[in-house]
This record gives sequence, structure tokens and C-alpha cells, in this order.
Amino acid sequence: SYFIYKNSGETMKMNNASSRKIKRKMKKEDVKYLGEYHFVFPYNIHFEFPSDFIKEAIYEDKKLLDVMMYNLEHNIVHDIKSNIIYNIGAFFVSIQSIGGNVNSFFYKVDSKKCVNCSACVNMCPVNNIVNKDGKIRFKHSCVMCMRCSFYCPKNAIDIGFLQGWKVTSYYSLEKYWNETNSRINYIKDDMKGFYKCFIEYFKDVDKMYNSID
Repeated sequence: SYFIYKNSGETMKMNNASSRKIKRKMKKEDVKYLGEYHFVFPYNIHFEFPSDFIKEAIYEDKKLLDVMMYNLEHNIVHDIKSNIIYNIGAFFVSIQSIGGNVNSFFYKVDSKKCVNCSACVNMCPVNNIVNKDGKIRFKHSCVMCMRCSFYCPKNAIDIGFLQGWKVTSYYSLEKYWNETNSRINYIKDDMKGFYKCFIEYFKDVDKMYNSID
């Protein structure tokens, strides 16, 4: 049996299709599908999220975690529905994965800032970064997770074409998780712009949470 846990920095409907390949592959296996859950976390690229929003998102994530555990324990399948429009949109968006390989040719490290700690090497999930003779080198299998630039203690990594989207402020997620026990109410019903997508998402999480025993 299996279930899907995923997270992203936004809740746009196209994200509903992000697990389509996994689901297709698992249908060919002799396994049971137990559900899918989408948790919200702040971007580590594009732009920095305000702390009050992060606290509210974590508050909702705690609720969704309770829902997920309850459903798994009681054999309740929570599915995230997609459709042909979302699938097509997700296909074209997924082409950006090629961009990581191309952009990695332009990554560079400021030797004056770098302290040769190899944090970037150790954090890369695809072993795309190596420390060779005391110098950081990038290969070309980057998946653009940006853990290297986000966690670099000296802000020494230039991420090429995406440098203008670089986020370097460390989010105190563990601190927020331990301290956030009530809603901040950053997201309101009249919210406009980017954060509008969270209005419906938070209401759906609240509805699921209120329905469990």
C-alpha cells in the first residue's frame, strides 16, 4: 500500500496533477492506494514569504497532518482530483526541469565568501555538486530545488539566470511549528493577488479537520 505526501509554495489547481506519473506507475503494481495530501510550505526561491503567513500555513499543516493520520488509521481514502486541463498544463510546466540542467552551467561560487564547508555538497539530493580540490563544482543534473543557495551560510552561491529570484532568508520552521498553536488570520476572505489561492485551501483543510473524530 502507499499514500502520497507532497508540498509546494502555492495551491493552484495545476498542482492537482503533479502526482499523475506516480499514480499511473503505481497502478501497474500490486499495491493499494491510500490517498494523497498536499501540504503548504514557503518558497525557497521566487520570493520570501512573510512570517505571519508561514505561521498560519503551519497551523493548517498541523490540522492536515492530523487528518492524514486519522484517514490512514481508519482506511479513509482522500484523493486529489485532476482533469485533462490540469494534466496538460502540468505537462508543459514540467518542461522547466530541463532548465535546471541548462542553468547549472551558469552557477558559480564567490570564492571570497565561500568557507569550503561543503554544506551545498551534502544537501544536494541528486549529487550535482562536488568539492574538488577545495573548489565547489556543479555538474548538470540540477533539479532546481535550490537547497544549495538557500542553506549556504555565507550566501556565496550565484544561481545563474534565477539569481533575481534567490531567497536566502532562513525560515525558522521548527520554531514556528513548536510555537504556533492558533490561527494568525493572515489569509482573509477578501485577499487579493498571489495569496488568494489559499482562501479555499485553508477552508477545505478546516472542513476535513472538523469532520474527524
